[in-house]
Amino acid sequence: MVMKTIFTKLLIGATSVLTLTLACSCQKANSEQLNGVRNSESQLYELQANYVTTSDLTTQESADLIKMKEEEKLARDVYSALYKKWNSNVFANITSSEDSHMNAIISLLKYYNIAETSVLGVGQFVNPDIQNLYNQLIAKGSTSIADAYATGALIEDLDINDLDNCITKTTNSNLLLVYNNIRSGSYNHLNAFVSQLSYIGLTYTPTYISQDEYNVIIASFSGSGGKGRKSMR
Repeated sequence: MVMKTIFTKLLIGATSVLTLTLACSCQKANSEQLNGVRNSESQLYELQANYVTTSDLTTQESADLIKMKEEEKLARDVYSALYKKWNSNVFANITSSEDSHMNAIISLLKYYNIAETSVLGVGQFVNPDIQNLYNQLIAKGSTSIADAYATGALIEDLDINDLDNCITKTTNSNLLLVYNNIRSGSYNHLNAFVSQLSYIGLTYTPTYISQDEYNVIIASFSGSGGKGRKSMR
């Protein structure tokens, strides 16, 4: 009986050490990846300070801005929900960053006197396609923590692709300034989610951007010490 009691205590102790080790590893993984995704509100003001006088926006430019406002809101709302579901800090920090991205787009809408500057409540969107996508992403990301990280990577994959398209359709220096800044932030976010997947032995295959572009983005973080690219994170 004494030997059984000692064995049980040793087993409980070993389990506790293993649990603590895994918890510390997860915290370290989160900490390493959050270096490149922390939000800085001052960067929004820096962007606004660099706006220059331009001609009025084209119909296409205005439509792209309105769409990107909802898309950045989509990212913010999904990450907020997934943080509440899984309590993974990577979602909390990137939620804050996406809020800055959305506000940067809104600042452009205001600058050009475009009326669509308001936002609906959490999880609500004017664009029906984005509303449907939000519903699908919430369902997918709620299945498991691995699916949650994959959902984050998919959102950034989509965001980068749409920003690429927006950039090709404008020569407006103010729009290019904001789009390029947000895209750099999305590079950081994509890398963060891909790294989280890597920590649990999984890989991500891009859906929207090309494999070549994806490879270049992820490779750009190699040897960067986790700093990633300078951007509105």
